[in-house]
Amino acid sequence: MQKAQGAIQYLLMAGGAIIVAVILITLISGISKSGASDTNNSAEKLSEIIKDSKCQNLNDCPRDLNTGNGIEFGALEYSFSPEIFRPSMNLRPLSKDSAQLYLTKFSNHDFVRMSSIGYQLRNSSCFDGCANPFKTNLSTYLEGLDIENPAWGQIHKRIIFDFWGNPVWLQGANGKPDPEKWKPVAGEIATQLKGVTAVEIYLEVWNEPDLGEFWSGTTQEYLAIYKAIAEEIKSANPNAKVGGAAVNQWFNKLPGSENALNIELIRYASENNVPLDFVSWHFYRIPDQAKDPVEAYEAEISEAGFSKKPELIITEWNGWSTEARKYVPAMSSLIATDYFEFAQAGIDGQIFYNWEDDTSLDDPSNRYYGLLTRQGEETKDLRPTYYAHAMFDALAEKSSAIALTKKDSLLMVIGKPKTGNCSPAIMWEPNFDSSSPGFYANKDYEIPFESTGTITAQKPVSVKSEFKEKSVQIQGNTLSFSLEANEVLGLEICTQ
Repeated sequence: MQKAQGAIQYLLMAGGAIIVAVILITLISGISKSGASDTNNSAEKLSEIIKDSKCQNLNDCPRDLNTGNGIEFGALEYSFSPEIFRPSMNLRPLSKDSAQLYLTKFSNHDFVRMSSIGYQLRNSSCFDGCANPFKTNLSTYLEGLDIENPAWGQIHKRIIFDFWGNPVWLQGANGKPDPEKWKPVAGEIATQLKGVTAVEIYLEVWNEPDLGEFWSGTTQEYLAIYKAIAEEIKSANPNAKVGGAAVNQWFNKLPGSENALNIELIRYASENNVPLDFVSWHFYRIPDQAKDPVEAYEAEISEAGFSKKPELIITEWNGWSTEARKYVPAMSSLIATDYFEFAQAGIDGQIFYNWEDDTSLDDPSNRYYGLLTRQGEETKDLRPTYYAHAMFDALAEKSSAIALTKKDSLLMVIGKPKTGNCSPAIMWEPNFDSSSPGFYANKDYEIPFESTGTITAQKPVSVKSEFKEKSVQIQGNTLSFSLEANEVLGLEICTQ
């Protein structure tokens, strides 16, 4: 404990962006040793969930919805892995409270995305051999993170590190990123992560290169950087997964290009035998649907001839604008709808942006991304969107497999219980247009179940701005309830 406390103090002095490293691993290890979070003993639990699921590869799942008049549990297609419904997060907590909440509020995150390697790049002065070398800074960061500690596997299956930047020491004569200078950087990152076995390591090349804030080059210049980095990563650490391009929207192009950057990347990797383990993009609902990028991806992959199909991962998602994220009543329904669409479309992984607000509540630039709010550097409150994620975490934890269905315009996610006869379920009707008729009115629903036994409902709660107890009725085998616009209902439906 003294060693850990000393490391915390050192990292506090070294810079706030690194503080999360020691905070997280100290708390993870503490939970592991004390047994204070038995529900998080997940290595065996996770294997069980995946083994029991009928759909281990989401891209192979059927997409059809059961739209019959009555719901029969035995006839539902439990085709989706619970892991796609886990609250995976972009993680950049700035306080111990924030890190503690991250570790204890959800039973399992599946995926986590961390941007601190990029921070080390942009704040170093050279690769090695100067007063502020990246090689040493990276080692210090990963040592504090204790990334080889098996405790990381307690609440994660996968960790993705994105890295990008154009510090002077990585520039060519033209002032742009130099592929040759990036090679030792990529090799060092992969080498220092080589001993990690508790979680799968994903390395994401760049962040939103389709936006001028992060990249000012051409498509060919990005592909050259990607090739240099990807080949060095695989040479140094064949087990690490490498991919990109983490574009802000799937169909975005770089200036002068005829095709979306991710399409260019898929073609380039296929034609030049360049490693591509995953393709990533960001989903800030416009609102468009997740299925459109997936269909474009599938069409391109079918022509590409990869020996192993790259995974398709959304590495950031949230509401489409600051105003949309500020309008709390619609966000719970939007989050539920996105989970539904990601599973239905066949996404291999999704990571919400962001665990915590980027800036303080009193900062005019605050864009309301986080599940946690901040006042200065201190964690302040859980934002209402947290509760929608918590509802899906509970469903995933109790389910061995998931079915998607609907009754008229009401969407439903129903879990196959790991034990017992009570199926966790989430129900809601998406409505994001506040100008539509009846937007603010309650709506009544009746859901018939086909069963030879008795149907009962347990633990009904709803979320719109926070959790609240919800009244539902069972008459015969029909469930009835009323919902406000964008209110999300969670409950367990039991058969006897």
